[in-house]
Amino acid sequence: MKALRARRFDPRFAGIGAILLAQAAAAGPFVKFEHLADEGLVSQTFRLTAPRTVHVVCEGASDGADDEMYAYGWILNLQSRDVVWSLRASTARRARGRNYAVESDVTLPAGDYAAYYAAFGDWRSRVKIIRFMGREIGRIEIDDGRKKRSRRDSERWGLSLQTGQPDDPAVETPLPPPSPDPRLVVQITGTGDNSLEQRGFTLPGRMPLTVYCVGEIDPDEGTKNDFGWILEARSRKKVWELDKSNFKHAGGARMNKYARETITLPAGDYMVSYSTDTAHSPEGWWGPPPYDPDSWGITVWAQSAADAARIRPYADDVDGQAIVALVRQRNDSYSAQGLTVTKPAQVRVYALGEYQGRWADEGWIEDFRTQRRVWGMSESNTLPAGGASKNRMVDEIVSLSPGDYVVRYRTDDSHAFKEWNAAPPNDPAHWGITLLGAGRGNDRSAFQLFDPEERESRDSNDLARLFRVGDDARVQAGFRLDRRTQVHIVAVGEGQAGEMYDYGWIEAANGNSVWEMTMRNTHHAGGADKNRAFDGVIPLERGEYRVHFVTDGSHSWDHWNADHPEDPFVWGIRVWLEK
Repeated sequence: MKALRARRFDPRFAGIGAILLAQAAAAGPFVKFEHLADEGLVSQTFRLTAPRTVHVVCEGASDGADDEMYAYGWILNLQSRDVVWSLRASTARRARGRNYAVESDVTLPAGDYAAYYAAFGDWRSRVKIIRFMGREIGRIEIDDGRKKRSRRDSERWGLSLQTGQPDDPAVETPLPPPSPDPRLVVQITGTGDNSLEQRGFTLPGRMPLTVYCVGEIDPDEGTKNDFGWILEARSRKKVWELDKSNFKHAGGARMNKYARETITLPAGDYMVSYSTDTAHSPEGWWGPPPYDPDSWGITVWAQSAADAARIRPYADDVDGQAIVALVRQRNDSYSAQGLTVTKPAQVRVYALGEYQGRWADEGWIEDFRTQRRVWGMSESNTLPAGGASKNRMVDEIVSLSPGDYVVRYRTDDSHAFKEWNAAPPNDPAHWGITLLGAGRGNDRSAFQLFDPEERESRDSNDLARLFRVGDDARVQAGFRLDRRTQVHIVAVGEGQAGEMYDYGWIEAANGNSVWEMTMRNTHHAGGADKNRAFDGVIPLERGEYRVHFVTDGSHSWDHWNADHPEDPFVWGIRVWLEK
């Protein structure tokens, strides 16, 4: 069962009520956290100029496991980002209630460190743990304003650090802001909620890199909430990502995950991305934070400063490489661009749209002759685009055979370029769909643009085309055949419970129906179950015919009362000569 996020931590209250004493060892601990707020995170940096044995006294709370701590302290090495000591239920002494305590010594080499303490007692008082046969199966967060945890458990929460030498000259605290790491290639950290950030780099040759990513992934379902990935810029293939195959528990809440790996990449251009959802980030932790909260995001290092100096920034020039660009799409927009592909080719598709259970704004590619969709945006091939959670993006390579295509994009009546009803995406200017050549040295001569409406009227084999039919309509068109002919019919309409409501048919000159759209000869057209489609070939004798299409008072082109079909533009009927 997935936890419900009913409330999240307000960073304005971080550390309120915390008393931090950071001074020379002669006067006691050089770090001391006590009288902690019930929902907050405090920290203190320090430097050891020589190895020291540090005496640690810490008390916190847990539901019994190391990944169930909700009040805990730890020490982080600021160079390696490794946790060198932490309060863990598995190694601490059980104290009063759910409290766990430890008093021990830890030997630390010279270096820079940060001591942290996270206290999330109020969060724990809102969480209901559901267990079956002693095993946790889920958590529900309830914030009814009444259930409050007793403060007795938190009175002893805290952390203190001291060495055995009075006025220890090897201890310096606090530290000034750190200098930039000369090995740094890309760093996207401190990312807030509803965000997507991207950075690019170019490798001059094959090179090992270290990738460090901290985020939020459901350990049971594998759902990625906050995560990072790296793409090869030309092929748009993922060369690394944070997922179930490589993550480890990052401390704090069970969904805090991290990975640190060294990968080797060939020469080329790469894009590093990090995406967050609506809650649990440095902007505001809804639950216990990870051990390295300042690294929430993704960081890439070279193995040496010399290697890093050879790596150059890379900018993704979407506009300069565009073959088709239907962008800056406003409300109630329907855009189309014809594209002829003269030889087998790959294109990069970069599209942004709006999805909330169904697509409100979306782009796709269809075959010009048949109107069949050959590529489209889906929930599975898109990622968060930053801003509101309904903003989605796709950036992938699509193979196209020689032929004629139409690139389409449509929007509904709200939330589009410069008319946002919620937070816009990180790249609002590309709201729409863009096609770019893929790979180095791609041959732009393989692509030719055309006007799809002009092409349809000029050289179409259509006998009748009645598309985009609205509510309460009765439309028709006639045609004549000089000999017995095979005709192709594509029709999309509405039907359910054995009855058609929006449908087409063909009549001979004597008024008899020679073909009709029924529930039995149609199939699901995508979207709502009642969307029905026919796609087939029938023979017709020499003579005159009329094609009809009728609709009822609801659920038709641009007036949907349920999910529209996969290709809403073809709501109606088309008949053409089958070659």
